Amino acid sequence: MTVKELSELTARTERTVRRWINKASETSDTLSAKMTYAYKSKDPADLNIEEVEKILRCSTVPKIVVDALMTSSIKEKPTEYDKVLKPLHGATDPIMILLENQQNIMVMMMKKLDAMAINKGEEIKSGKDSPKMISAPEQDFRSMLNQIVRKHATKFNDGKVQESWGMLYEELYYRCHVSIRTRANNSGRSKLDEIERADLLESSYFIMIEKMGE
Repeated sequence: MTVKELSELTARTERTVRRWINKASETSDTLSAKMTYAYKSKDPADLNIEEVEKILRCSTVPKIVVDALMTSSIKEKPTEYDKVLKPLHGATDPIMILLENQQNIMVMMMKKLDAMAINKGEEIKSGKDSPKMISAPEQDFRSMLNQIVRKHATKFNDGKVQESWGMLYEELYYRCHVSIRTRANNSGRSKLDEIERADLLESSYFIMIEKMGE
């Protein structure tokens, strides 16, 4: 399953799905390596069912919905798919069949959850408008990069954050042929601003993920 397919399955944007993947990559060297290779090769990452589950567990999709998606027959043997799903759908990929069917479940459950939230709002309404549903803000790549650089400094450089940033600047220079220090000196902007202006926030994040595993 690709990032695009996971985006369609969850009815979320690809950018949001990539944030989930980045979070899941912090605890999975295999997923991190796969996404790093996909970025370098420009080929879509082919996520297996275990990786999809790990990503969804790190997402903002309600746990009840993830459970419904992942716990039914994903863990069953292929022979069971052949007996039950293939005759019904005439397809050859049982995992994709399951995920396509579970997408309908997700849509229905999300609608049910929305309805429950509305009903709850009506119950506590007392002459005023129902309270707004507030969700936790999503972390952007800029703050995620800051966070992982600090983690790297704690793990490898005795908390010296500037040394970890310096390592990242060198990696960007040799891998992406961009001198962040020179750009910052010439423009008067911060080095992090220059990384963002060069559209290298995501690349920088995956470089740091890679370095955290060393």
